[in-house]
Amino acid sequence: MHFSGDGSVTAIRIQNGHVDFKQKYVETDRYKAETAARRSLFGKYRNPYTDSETVRGVIRTVANTNITFWRGVLLASKEDGPPYAMDPVTLETLGRYDFEGQIQAPTFTAHPKFDPETGEMLCFAYAAGGDGHDASKEVVVWTLDKDGKKTEEAWYEAPFCGMIHDCGISENYLVLPLTPLKADFERVKKGGSHWAWDPKEDQWYGIVPRRGGKREDIVWLRADNGKCMLRC
Repeated sequence: MHFSGDGSVTAIRIQNGHVDFKQKYVETDRYKAETAARRSLFGKYRNPYTDSETVRGVIRTVANTNITFWRGVLLASKEDGPPYAMDPVTLETLGRYDFEGQIQAPTFTAHPKFDPETGEMLCFAYAAGGDGHDASKEVVVWTLDKDGKKTEEAWYEAPFCGMIHDCGISENYLVLPLTPLKADFERVKKGGSHWAWDPKEDQWYGIVPRRGGKREDIVWLRADNGKCMLRC
């Protein structure tokens, strides 16, 4: 499945009339386990119940969605796990990155945003409770200042566990688009697909304050046949 392909990063350097090309895999825990075994060990996307017993507890992310330059390293990330740091020159994988111990959630967005005025990084995670595969409704939002210090962390609850692939920011708020592509823990435990589209569900938008947010502060806007209805 294309969602689960190992992440690889390409670097093209143009200098003194020459072009140099370099490409390396992101050496995630999953990549290392399968490379050592010389075979596939992981099953369906985001379903650890379909994995080989030999990789129980191994972080499953392939870090294949996006690259972010952050404080001297490249962060290779995918929203189903933590980012992996890479050397921006050699493309060597340095290891899992937790922002110097400040972010411990099992998942992390592949699409953080940067405030052009303050240099702050705004980031979030969905399915942030448990191990990231249990259809958790927990959503967490963080802010890190330009020096890498975490200044905000706020936890919220979504109406259901659905994909929140990206976010939007304004001066004072962050918007989380929740799609009706739903996870169901019972389906996952039976070996089924992690995600399934619910045609009877609406699109939702979570609005949270960028500063001083508390669990009760999230407002959910529901898109219903082109209309918007406020729901808290």
